[in-house]
Order: sequence, then structure tokens, then C-alpha cells
Amino acid sequence: YYAATNDIPNAYKLLRLSYEHRRTVFNQEAVIKLTNEKIEQERDEFNRLREGENREKILWIVFLSVLATMTLFITVAIFLRHRKLKKIYNTLDEKSDTITRQNVELKELNQMKDKFFRIVAHDLKSPMWGVAEYAKILLSEYEDLSHGERKDIIGNLFTSLNGLNDLTINLLNLTALQNSNKKLSPINFPIKEMLKKIENVYNVNFTFKSVSFVNTVPENIMVYADTTSLHCILHNLIGNALKFTPQCGGIFAIYESTDPGYINIGIRDTGKGVPAEIQTKLFKFGETVSTQGTAGEKGTGLGLQLCKELIDLNGGKIWFENLPKGGAIFWISIPVQAT
Repeated sequence: YYAATNDIPNAYKLLRLSYEHRRTVFNQEAVIKLTNEKIEQERDEFNRLREGENREKILWIVFLSVLATMTLFITVAIFLRHRKLKKIYNTLDEKSDTITRQNVELKELNQMKDKFFRIVAHDLKSPMWGVAEYAKILLSEYEDLSHGERKDIIGNLFTSLNGLNDLTINLLNLTALQNSNKKLSPINFPIKEMLKKIENVYNVNFTFKSVSFVNTVPENIMVYADTTSLHCILHNLIGNALKFTPQCGGIFAIYESTDPGYINIGIRDTGKGVPAEIQTKLFKFGETVSTQGTAGEKGTGLGLQLCKELIDLNGGKIWFENLPKGGAIFWISIPVQAT
């Protein structure tokens, strides 16, 4: 319009306004562009920082996870090690207790063996003395003895030696039983026959001391026991009775039945009875009670302790009683059948 009307000032003014407008628009666009670029830069920087933080967090998480895993592994290892050491210590304690117990048992076994061998030596000594005395008489007075007297002495020697042989076999069997720790072998048998065999062992001793032995146990009395150990018990009891019975005295094998399933066998003597001061010690292990007999006989003081142990193994009991008119009875209770 201004150009058509040749209005140059206004046309220039309008052109200038148009140029200013375009420049303003351009500047605004440039500002917007710069602003957008700035925003993008800031966004990129933010994203970069955030990625860095995430990476650092991830690193921390990984580090803490590894640390927790290592801690758990170390804790488990320490626990397993502690448990293993505890098991080893417990095993050592058990072995130590076993060794200590075995040492105690070995000491007791050695004491038992020492005691047993002393008893064996004593049990053999008494009947051997009787045989030796008979042989001495036969040797020194042979020419002065009649044929009948010689025959009697030889017969007594034969009987005593047979009994001594039985005793030796029983003691050897009992020694084997002690050494091997075998169990007893109880059987049913008539006890009177065993008493007769023991009487034969002491026959010479009875004669020299003028002591009578009376066996009142009936033939039909049966007991259930180990023959080797019961023979040792009765041999000791009869030997003790002989030891404390005076010249011309008597020893009696008696019986009674008071408890169902048991027979009581008693060995009674006519001595002075058991002194009060040793009564509580007779059957106690470790207590040594040794007194001289009426003819100066000596003993180990251990026989009754062995009797107590052996009768316990047979399921019986042992005790004694002093008689009002003198003497004592040593009783043992023995099962009459298997229990």
C-alpha cells in the first residue's frame, strides 16, 4: 500500500518494524533454542549424575552383599570349627574317662588276682601239710607200724591226695575263670557229694586234730550253682571251721529251707565264735582280717571276701551267726533251680 502510494517514510517505517519484529522473533527462537539446549544439557547432566549415583549405589550393594556373604561364610566356618573342636574335646574327655576307668579296673583286677593267688596258696598249704605229716609218720615209724596201721595211713594218704587233686583242679579252673572273666556255668547237682569230696581233702587234717566232720545234708538236696566256685566257697568255710575248732571238736554240715527257691547250707564249728571286733570286716573287700587258729594255723584273711564275691555271682548270700553255747555257723543260700 505505501509502496503504491509512494509513501516512502511510512513504507520504510513499516519495513523497519517488520525487520524489528523478525529480529525479535528470531531472538526469541534463539533464546528458546538456547533454553532448550540448556535444559537438555542439564537433563543430560542430571541423568549422568543419576547414573553415577546408581552405579555407586550398585557398587555399595555389591560390596555389602560380598561382605555379608564373607561374614556368613566365616561365621559358618567358625561354627563348624567350634563344633569339630567340641567333638574332639568330647572324644578326648570320653577317652580320658575310659582310660581312667580302665586304670581303676586294672588296679582292682590286679588286687583281686593278688588276693586270689594268696588264697589259692593257703588253700593248698593246709591239706598239703596233712599229707606231709602222714608221709613223715610213715617214713620215720615204718618199722614200728603194723601192716594194718601202714595200710590205714596209705589209705588216708590216697584219699587225701585224691581230694587234693580235685581241689587243685577246681582252683585251676577258678584261676582260669578269674583270668578270662568268663561267666559262671551253673548246673543242678546234689550238694552232699561235693561236701564229701571236700571232706576227703581235709581228712588227714581232721585226723591229726581229732576233729570229727558230720555231714547231715540229705542225698536228695539239689542246688543250682557253678560247681567250681561253690566248691571254692565250701572249701574255705570248712577250712575256716577246722582252723577255729579245738582238739576233739566237731564240724557239722547242716541245711535248712526258709526262703522259696533257695537252700541254706551251714558249716557249724565248736570253736569260740567270731570276735565282735572283726564281725563287720569279714566280708568287706580291702579289709584284712587274719587270726590264728586253735593250733596256731595262719590264714590270709581274704577267703571270706572271695566267698562273698563268688556267692554273689551265683545269686546267693553269705552270713554268719554266733551260737549261745560257743561256736559259729557260716551260712550260704543257694538257688535250687534256674531263675
